[in-house]
Amino acid sequence: MIEYFEKNLKSLTERGVDVTSPLNNFTIKYNMLIDGYYHKFFAGNLIYRFLQQEDMSKLITSINKMGNNLIVQYETWPDLGGVYLKCKKVDFVYQLNTVELINKFDNTDAYLDYVIKNVLDFSREIYPCYFNDWNSWNVAIQEDLSWIVIDLDDMFQWNRVRITDQDFINELVYKTARKDGGLDTKYVEDYIRQHFVDNPNDLNFLERGKQ
Repeated sequence: MIEYFEKNLKSLTERGVDVTSPLNNFTIKYNMLIDGYYHKFFAGNLIYRFLQQEDMSKLITSINKMGNNLIVQYETWPDLGGVYLKCKKVDFVYQLNTVELINKFDNTDAYLDYVIKNVLDFSREIYPCYFNDWNSWNVAIQEDLSWIVIDLDDMFQWNRVRITDQDFINELVYKTARKDGGLDTKYVEDYIRQHFVDNPNDLNFLERGKQ
């Protein structure tokens, strides 16, 4: 598989596509399921910049620490802006913001505390890389209610503007205050925002933003 992706990556340069150029602000993505493993490949300018400026091995270690050793093999091409990941196939026992998951908790507050804690734990672990797409199809929640984040490509793209604490809160509110789980969206928004008013140190790992 590595040879296949490497061949595809090199074919870009042979066709005159410079993935390292800021003008080529694109990302190529492959995601294939073969023999029980997902083979993921990302390439492009933002991947190239990530590989020049961030610690790839640290990010892999962090993802595996928070996701039950999801990534079993990886390869990078720093000069060509490419990343290959071989990932275990994981089951979705529960999905975020669904009735089935919410009903595992005594009340709405307990569920929201659970979401906030897991998002914070994962975000701190992968920082200065970032992930904010907390949709139900991106997080495989297990029987023990642990999280495995499976949507990885955004984490391997260089963040041109670092996320602020206010950006973090806004994205968490936006992704959690959804109607499909039967939650009161206004209550969810107020609860999450009040949590960070009461616990301002929770976001000390991020830059301060305007409120």
